[in-house]
Amino acid sequence: MTRLKRFDVAVLAIAVGCGASWAVADDFDGPYAGIGISPGMTHMEPDSNGTIYSTDDEYDSGGKIYLGYDITRRFSAEIYYSDLGEVTMNPSGSIDYRDVGAYGLYYLYRPEESREGLSLYAALGGGKMLNKSSGVPMRTDHDFHLMAGVGAEYGLFDGWALRANLDLYDHDAQMISFGVMKRFGGKPAPVVLSEPEPEVVFVPEPEPAPEPVPVPVVENPDLDGDGILNANDRCPDTEPGVKVDEQGCDLQETIVLEGVTFATNSATLVGESTVILDEVVATLKRYPEQPVAIAGYTDDRGAASYNQQLSERRATAVMNYLVEKGVQADRIRAQGYGESDPIADNATAEGRAMNRRVELQLDD
Repeated sequence: MTRLKRFDVAVLAIAVGCGASWAVADDFDGPYAGIGISPGMTHMEPDSNGTIYSTDDEYDSGGKIYLGYDITRRFSAEIYYSDLGEVTMNPSGSIDYRDVGAYGLYYLYRPEESREGLSLYAALGGGKMLNKSSGVPMRTDHDFHLMAGVGAEYGLFDGWALRANLDLYDHDAQMISFGVMKRFGGKPAPVVLSEPEPEVVFVPEPEPAPEPVPVPVVENPDLDGDGILNANDRCPDTEPGVKVDEQGCDLQETIVLEGVTFATNSATLVGESTVILDEVVATLKRYPEQPVAIAGYTDDRGAASYNQQLSERRATAVMNYLVEKGVQADRIRAQGYGESDPIADNATAEGRAMNRRVELQLDD
């Protein structure tokens, strides 16, 4: 049985890396990935002493896939899988070389502020050889082995970089590769916001304040607001909202129209009656929505039926006068009450004069 103890493999490879990214090149920490296919030449020197085998073809192609993480700005870690190619033996048979492992990268030189530009690093780690023979008896002396290497990296933009590596796999294999890698992940670069230029705002001078408008002085004001000027207001302190007569006093619900008199046994107005009634007209026009009633009364002399008719004619005479002076007829009604409801003693002349009266009553 032939014992193959050692292969010195030199691989000249061109590695093409690809990946996906959503980070920027200025981040120093974060995951990155590269994938390589490395066509090239492999040189092998199998330990075939004491066997019938010798190396037929010492060169082959190889490739490497790796995944890494930047721990600090200076130190990164990577895991890898390498296919180092195949050695062809005489008189027949072949041996495949594959390797998996992990190593740390120490950047001997790296730009201070970003990944762009040239970086130099050294690698040290370990791996496991996965040899497979075909038609050749083989024994692997070192399943696990040290892995070392050196390399250069040139950062481009957006996480893209070029790499050149020399990897040494224990006693048997070395690989030189050239490739492209892409980093992704990490922290986004800070966004620097430029301060906007100050806006110049021209503020116009304020216009001068207008001259105050003089308040007209009312020589004869209506201080209580009842519509009667103070000069004619006999009740200048009337409460707001109270209805008043032409003299500015409260308009009572029942008002005796003192001074309104008639000729004896007649409905003809005499004396100062029209002067009093003209004041009533003015008051009623100030309250056009207020309905009123004119009530006529007599004393108790004479027949009650006659006195009833006389009081009705006198109330009607007053109503007709008010309508003639402009008060709406539909808001006035006349009613006679005869000798009923006396307000004084009919036994005296003075009392009978008070009972012969006309009242203005406010209707609801």
